[in-house]
Amino acid sequence: MKSGYRSFFVCVAVLLLVGSTAAASGLATTGVGARALSMGGAFRAIADDWSAAYWNPAGLTQLQENQLDVTLLVVDPRPAYTPSAGADLQGTGFSLKTGERYPEDRPLPYPTFSGFVQLPSVEGLTIGAALYWAHDANYLWDLYRTHDWYNETFILTESEHRMDLDVWDFHPTAAMELTDKLSAGVGLSVQRGDLVFKRIHLFENVWGSPQDVFPYNWFIGEMDFDGNGYGIGANAGLLYKYDEKTTIGLTGQTPVTVGMSGISNLWLIFPDNGGLGGPEADTTYNDYYEGGYHSDRTPFDLDLKLPGSLAFGVAYKANDQWTLALDVVRTFWSQMDEWRFKFNDGGHELHMRDLAPIEEYVMPLNYEDQMTVSLGAEYLLNENWIIRGGYCFDQTAVPDETLKPYLPDYGSRHGLSGGVSLLLEKWELSGRLNASFSGTRTIDELMDVNDDGQFDNFPGEYTQNKFEFLISTKYRF
Repeated sequence: MKSGYRSFFVCVAVLLLVGSTAAASGLATTGVGARALSMGGAFRAIADDWSAAYWNPAGLTQLQENQLDVTLLVVDPRPAYTPSAGADLQGTGFSLKTGERYPEDRPLPYPTFSGFVQLPSVEGLTIGAALYWAHDANYLWDLYRTHDWYNETFILTESEHRMDLDVWDFHPTAAMELTDKLSAGVGLSVQRGDLVFKRIHLFENVWGSPQDVFPYNWFIGEMDFDGNGYGIGANAGLLYKYDEKTTIGLTGQTPVTVGMSGISNLWLIFPDNGGLGGPEADTTYNDYYEGGYHSDRTPFDLDLKLPGSLAFGVAYKANDQWTLALDVVRTFWSQMDEWRFKFNDGGHELHMRDLAPIEEYVMPLNYEDQMTVSLGAEYLLNENWIIRGGYCFDQTAVPDETLKPYLPDYGSRHGLSGGVSLLLEKWELSGRLNASFSGTRTIDELMDVNDDGQFDNFPGEYTQNKFEFLISTKYRF
């Protein structure tokens, strides 16, 4: 019977590793677990606590006791954006917000919960489940202002750009020792995604002169989306003990598509200038230049495509006190090429002359595959105290043509981490601090990638200095 279990784990792990196509760039969080994050994420070849479900499920075979863990990670992202005042933005309304801009500043909490047990009925088998935040973006930005003489009777919401994406991962996992040196593990990712997204949507005035005279060359719309859905993926890992001091880890995460559905609202704001309504003999356009707004509400569907990854790690136990580790990760963000919102029930009705209903809105992303390199060290100070440190280089996945303030990846980052654990019989209390810096990134050119009349990036200067604090409580029994 045990050989049958071994064969199953080998087949599943190999298939997932070969089929994998996550890291902290793009929309992903920085990871889970006090020990792993204190070492900069260099943990795939160590993976000897509950967080192995995320980093390398094969490592769960190293659990000497059953474990329950509760962790809280608090992130203060601190992004800053200085819009370009160049000619490309004139007439859009975005150039009116000058000076350095900041989102609504609010720390973001990420709780995780886990429990893993060893089954005495099957030697070498460990099973359990973890619940953690896999992907997140949470920003409110005030980036737009209508021209004073466009419409003084309608006021946009204070933060007219919002991105609130949360993806939870419920992760049942199993691991088994295949030989004295080799273990394999597999996990199922049951992901729940929730999205609240709001943006300015510009409609080009196609009526010609004099109706399209500046600033009426664009009609201003505010569009939002509120939806949720589920997706299923998997991860797998192998852990090989090369010798008494060296361990090697190999992991893979499949891509996940979260099928979302929800409701979209559109507010179309009309100019307030009766003089442009048209000659007395033709009142066709009069209603569109008397202020006010039109609203519409329709269902939408979105396939949120999240990336897979492949990773390699090596850990070296120099002596009884020191452990050193290195991880290299390739995350396939190129799968996230766009967000395509498909409107149902005939699309968004505009009820304007010469403007057809909007059947879909496509936001190009064109994300690129990226690398993450992590270095970590752990020092056993005595039987009660452990200190850790780490460094991480995280390459950006976002190209210039789709960089936006309300998506969190502003540039390649360097991160430094440090943490400490206190061991008290069956309890382990841990804390960790991290700071990461992306430098300044400058975008000079305004771009419409798919020629739909919507701007797909925001020219200007971007900086982000992110800080994280984590506390964790682990109970062994």
